[in-house]
Parts: sequence; C-alpha cells; structure tokens
Amino acid sequence: MNPNSRNYPKGYIWIMQQLDHQGDDCLLWPFCCCTPGYGSFTHEKTHYLAHRFMCEKTHGPAPEGYHAAHSCGNRRCVNPLHLSWKSPSANQLDRRQHGTAMIQQNKLTKLQARQIRQLKGIETTPETAAKYGVTESNVRHIQDGKTWRDDRKIPPLLTREQVLAIREIGWAKSLSEISAMLGVSVNVVNRVRHGQSYRGVV
Repeated sequence: MNPNSRNYPKGYIWIMQQLDHQGDDCLLWPFCCCTPGYGSFTHEKTHYLAHRFMCEKTHGPAPEGYHAAHSCGNRRCVNPLHLSWKSPSANQLDRRQHGTAMIQQNKLTKLQARQIRQLKGIETTPETAAKYGVTESNVRHIQDGKTWRDDRKIPPLLTREQVLAIREIGWAKSLSEISAMLGVSVNVVNRVRHGQSYRGVV
C-alpha cells in the first residue's frame, strides 16, 4: 500500500506519515476536528478519531472499553508518545487534572439524545462520545434506553435507506426534488450529498 496514493484522504495520508514521530512537543492534527476538539477523518467510509487511530497504530488494539488518553491534555494532539490506552476512570482522572473534564449536566438536547440513539451500531461508542462531548457511559445509557427516553416529539432522523437513496440520486435531481420525494429538508439533503453528515452510514 502506498500511503501517498491520491486514492487516500489527506488526513489518512498525514497520520500514516507520522507513525514514527519522536518529538516531545504536541503533534497537532492539522485538519478538521469534531465538536469537542478531537481530530477526525473518514477513510473507506469509516469515521475515525485521529488520536484513537494513532494510538491503535502505534500501541496496538485497545483493550475492551479503554480510551486513547492524552498525557498532555491536548485533545488535538496525536503525538504517539503522548497517547496510551487507559481505563475510563483513569482517563477521566487525567481530564480533571488537565482541566479538560467534560461537564455533562444539561449538556445534551432531546434531539442530540435521539441522534446518539440512532448512531448505535453505525459508529463506535468512543466516536459518538467524542462527537457530542459526553462520556462513553452516557452514550451507552442513552442507547440502552436508561436515560433521555422522552424524545417522542422530536422528528425522526434519516433512515439508512434514505441516506443511501440521496447518495445514489446524487446530482441527477435537484435538492428540492429529493427533499419532496423523501420528505426531508433541503438542508439535510445537501449535507448528505456533500458528505457532511451520515458519513458512517454504509
């Protein structure tokens, strides 16, 4: 495999070139970040958190339930020397020491809770937790129906079939035509068509 191939996304190429990085300073992710500030990229229709991808490539697969923890406290850092696998409790202790612990009380909206539930099986729990700025435990509780159950008035998200239909139609029809055909907003159709949302749906 040639990591410089134009068939690979920039983020993937860049991070593969940094696997042997030995510097002591933070190695900052130069591309887009998800909401809580973690680097992210998509490769072969799979969404990755950059620091977790780097940790797995340089330190091996994560033990079940473990987080890719930063010794530096910088979420955007992907320096393999600053990353290690830690239990959720140990990682949360690090976050408190670094001052980066996530405040969860009243952070999510009903719509976000529904989105988290819909993402079960589409992306990993760590990816969802990082995207919404909550802990993996909170994600699991929502997806298991233990919390945030009163969201019946929130309009449903796109189904997998709707997402695939939008992609298949592509630019063959106008945004308004697709919107009317599937019963969703023009903005939602546009974001799916440009790969800005539902990237984990395959």
